Amino acid sequence: MAANQPKDLRILVADERRVYLAPVSNALSDLGHEVIAVEVDIPGVAKATAAHQPDVAIVALHDDTDHALELITEIMHDTDCPVMALVEDANPDFIARAADRGIFAHLDSADHDELRGAINVALNRFQEYERLRQAFGRRARIERAKGMLMERDGLDEQQAFERLRAEARSSRRRLIDVVEEYLDDARAGASGRADQGLPRG
Repeated sequence: MAANQPKDLRILVADERRVYLAPVSNALSDLGHEVIAVEVDIPGVAKATAAHQPDVAIVALHDDTDHALELITEIMHDTDCPVMALVEDANPDFIARAADRGIFAHLDSADHDELRGAINVALNRFQEYERLRQAFGRRARIERAKGMLMERDGLDEQQAFERLRAEARSSRRRLIDVVEEYLDDARAGASGRADQGLPRG
């Protein structure tokens, strides 16, 4: 197993036909992962995903493109994990549509090396996605705090940001911690914030 790939991942496998589930499941078991569920129909996938919260999910396409896309959508809706598509003929139209649904990697066989590599790609992309999502979330909260300061104190955008940064420095805290405290107080309608935290001028 690749050195940077976690062992004992909990993996859900979904396919339109049950006969195709065994080869993928067996290959994953050979790599040291736990196949927590194998599903064919949409309701079964929804139930298994919600119940097991897999680390990774693999959806295979053989004949029914729409069914495979619905499986991907259902998994993405019910859990927060990377989803991979197994497409033996590398159908470019399906790959594009699956990418729109949110897959993180695709592969064209259940070969051990290909599975291992695709799982690594999916996990790495998912980790980067999570970092970006957290970064955008932090940015959105900072922008919200700046906007509240601008409205409250008549500051421009740069002045509002400098106010937040100055408070973080003076209190030896991270900027995002100051922002979170300020937003929490504002939501609670706290009064006297100028005396306790952010100065008014």
